[in-house]
Amino acid sequence: MAQPVTLADNARILVIRPDRIGDVVLSTPVLMSLRAAKPNWKISMLVRPMIAPLLEGHPAIDELLTLDSDAKPSWKNTTGLAETLRQKKFDAALHLYSDFWVSLAVWRAAVPVRIGPASKLARIFYNTALPQRRSRGDRHEADYNLDLLAPLGIPPLRKSMLPVQPGAIGAAAALLDLSRKNIGVFPGMGGSARNWKPEQYAQLIDILKANAHNVILMGGAADAKIVEAVAAACAIKPRRFAGTHLKELAAFVQRLDVFVAPSTGPLHIAGAVGAPAVGIYCPIRVCLPRRWGPIGARDTALCPDVPPCEACVKEQCPYWDCMDRLTPGEAAAAVKERL
Repeated sequence: MAQPVTLADNARILVIRPDRIGDVVLSTPVLMSLRAAKPNWKISMLVRPMIAPLLEGHPAIDELLTLDSDAKPSWKNTTGLAETLRQKKFDAALHLYSDFWVSLAVWRAAVPVRIGPASKLARIFYNTALPQRRSRGDRHEADYNLDLLAPLGIPPLRKSMLPVQPGAIGAAAALLDLSRKNIGVFPGMGGSARNWKPEQYAQLIDILKANAHNVILMGGAADAKIVEAVAAACAIKPRRFAGTHLKELAAFVQRLDVFVAPSTGPLHIAGAVGAPAVGIYCPIRVCLPRRWGPIGARDTALCPDVPPCEACVKEQCPYWDCMDRLTPGEAAAAVKERL
């Protein structure tokens, strides 16, 4: 067990999460825990530039810092980071994601207390390292993050939170129907797990529309292909949300009665802004809901009822295609429970 660390009542702490949307959202319980336990600490957070708008105005963040690029950190795009951090005079850095180049910069900045997971090469830059085996998929990402607070003696609060600017919804507000239940269906994802077929999302939309709900098919520019495929398979074309800004997405999702999506960042945004979420998950062990499921109080995650697997071998698997075993009817029932 790592030795406890004692910091001053006015300590300056840097929370670091230089990766994707969902990862950052599942790091916000750490921010909430820090603020609740240490209201006088100055909390800064370091993220990629594209993620920063999502965190602007967060009540647990005093200062928001960004990397120079949205690209994966490297020697080239972190060369000035050490000097920037040195000038901030941080008392401690909390690495929620173990990135070699960012960890090197923090070490070069001579931050006195450097806490992080002991499971990657970057551990050589930490003076307080906790063994974690996130690749095993045994626990949830939020819990792994909260575990890193132990050396600081901070009680964990397992609640994600994102600030929302109501005005950010803009023209998308016209897609909402205040006389009916508004349900968002977001079929896109980054490809880190298996997903439903477009036809399955279309069937879900048709069921929900048949129950007189206002269903909005959602997606950004990167989701255009699957969104078009889902729309083409719908019996009646749904309304479409094609927001390009994270602030707009968060403001719109907050206004929904239920949000449906696979394992993707927007699903975690829903839980963090208070919209009930229904997640579509595959049975690959490291992708299971116990590892990456939504954590909102009214969230749920659906997964095919088959044994967990280490990787998808497609037609070689006796349960292929397991994603077909999770039916649109089941998802519609889960949505109904949350309305």
